Amino acid sequence: MLKRKYARISIILLLAGVAIILLCPTFAHYDDVYGIITYCVGLAVVIAAFVVRYVFGRCPNCGKGSPIPRWSKTPDRYCPFCGERFIYDR
Repeated sequence: MLKRKYARISIILLLAGVAIILLCPTFAHYDDVYGIITYCVGLAVVIAAFVVRYVFGRCPNCGKGSPIPRWSKTPDRYCPFCGERFIYDR
């Protein structure tokens, strides 16, 4: 059973990372070093979102497939490798 809290953490990290990357030109205007640091932080947060998704969101049956993280209950998704249904808690 997949835990929805990890799906939500993944979504939040991805949105935060994209927001940081999009705001990067605002910080780059003042100094190039701050722009580079901001971009690297945003990229690290996006990578962390994919790591959380890969580590905690794999198929409980075969361990290969990973569903797209969902915030709330949606129609059932199935693993592309083994065909089992992805079941979330709550």
